[in-house]
Amino acid sequence: MRFFALLFLLMTVLPPVAWASKAERSVTVEWEPIVGAVTYDVEVKRKKVNDQVEQTYRTNVSTEAWTLTLEPGEYELRVRSRDRRKVPGDWSPAEDFQVNLAAIELESPANDFKLLSAKPEEKKVEFKWKPVPAADFYSFEIASDDGKVKITKSVNETALELPLPVAKNYVWKVQASTKFGLTSKAGEAKFSLWAEQLAEPVVSVAKNGFVREISWTRPLYAEGFDYILSQWDPEKKEWVKIAKENLAKSSQIDFDPSWKGGSYRLILRAAAFNRVSSKSTVTNFRVVNGDRSPAAEANATLRLSINRTSGRSGFFGIASYLMTQMNYSGVNSDNGGSAKLKVDLPNNFGGTGRLGLGYLSENSPWGGLSILDLSGFVVGDSNPTFASLEFSALYRKKYGERSEVRHHLGLYYKELPELIAANLNKIDRIDKIVTAGPHYGVEYWYAWDPQLGFQANMHLYQSMLSIKTPNGNDQKSTMSYQLGLMGSYRLSDRMTGLAGYAYRKESAAYTSTNGSNNTIDLMGHYLNFFLEWAL
Repeated sequence: MRFFALLFLLMTVLPPVAWASKAERSVTVEWEPIVGAVTYDVEVKRKKVNDQVEQTYRTNVSTEAWTLTLEPGEYELRVRSRDRRKVPGDWSPAEDFQVNLAAIELESPANDFKLLSAKPEEKKVEFKWKPVPAADFYSFEIASDDGKVKITKSVNETALELPLPVAKNYVWKVQASTKFGLTSKAGEAKFSLWAEQLAEPVVSVAKNGFVREISWTRPLYAEGFDYILSQWDPEKKEWVKIAKENLAKSSQIDFDPSWKGGSYRLILRAAAFNRVSSKSTVTNFRVVNGDRSPAAEANATLRLSINRTSGRSGFFGIASYLMTQMNYSGVNSDNGGSAKLKVDLPNNFGGTGRLGLGYLSENSPWGGLSILDLSGFVVGDSNPTFASLEFSALYRKKYGERSEVRHHLGLYYKELPELIAANLNKIDRIDKIVTAGPHYGVEYWYAWDPQLGFQANMHLYQSMLSIKTPNGNDQKSTMSYQLGLMGSYRLSDRMTGLAGYAYRKESAAYTSTNGSNNTIDLMGHYLNFFLEWAL
């Protein structure tokens, strides 16, 4: 019977049987069918290579395959056929084959695993894999995606620790080998090594509103920046995104001259490959409307000492205190005496405390201001107090590079004390006159430099509405006024202080019961302290 050429395959199947050596593998040998064959004699012989013991395995099978367990080593296979009479044919030429070590199983880092380092440049990484029976040593290899790191080692253990540069992706491989050249199928896995979180960038933007660029620092190891620039829409009451970029290489944004003035917000973070992005920084800033050129900025900077402060909301607060030696003069016919009596009390110590809330928009010369103040002075053992309210519209007009005029127009409510006495020896009682009417004020401001300024002011109060008099009779129309001079000093970007001199005269008159006029006048030379701040 003629023998035909043989083909064989090796494959690993189920784990070896319990009695077998841990290194044994389940192997199947196969060959091509032989015409007329009913059964096959199969012989697998382990070669005597190096110190391996020669061993022969034989069987007779009715199929063209035989599965057996073999230890790793060099083998040869030969087959002959038997026909239905069981007559054997010739043995085939011996075919050499090799049983390699079992495939290696990697444990850690697992495939696609993400490792995080607590250091910015290097981390010690431990590699582990399962032992392979009969292996004498292991060939280890690791390489980075960018080709800058490649390490190969031969080790006897099943673990290895290596310091590796962070912020890279790696592929690592391990192959088991014997000293006779037998190997396993290599195990392979990839992982990423991330660095610690980047530091936050520090944003720099013009505080005076003349923004031509926004810049920031570049933290160590940062490769780019993610940012969102938004503008506040007061009508929609929401932030509207106007610019966005991921992994921007530049560390600044050129502020488009066509972008309108208003309130802006920049959300920024530093980023880099395989490094944890920095925390997002949020920077709010104000941008003036119109021309933001260096020339316009120089002019505006000069006016800082007189510019009314305003925050993003446009609201601002004021507080002031005026101290004086107050002169009181009053004539009253309803005093219970035999004739009308004039009371003159010069040089009474007094003062006025004032609080206010205002609104001004940078996009409009119009605004508003409301003021509440409380005044008082000392008369003998008494301390009469009186309050007032003002509600005014504001309008400001700039003149040249250094000066401007501000107009106040509105309504006021005012209380004034009246000292009533039958004679000059004793004040019988203190009553109040309450009046209301229109108010007009004008202020002239002049800037010496960005911090120092000057103000001259005048305020007029015309009484037209009689609210209360001691005898219930109507008031006469009178004029009260204030004149003042103050110097201003820019304390900070959001606060301005003023100090100076003011002269005030408060007047009121009403009809007495006998038809004459009862009058009062309060006059004082005030030391005026004033503070204004953005809300």
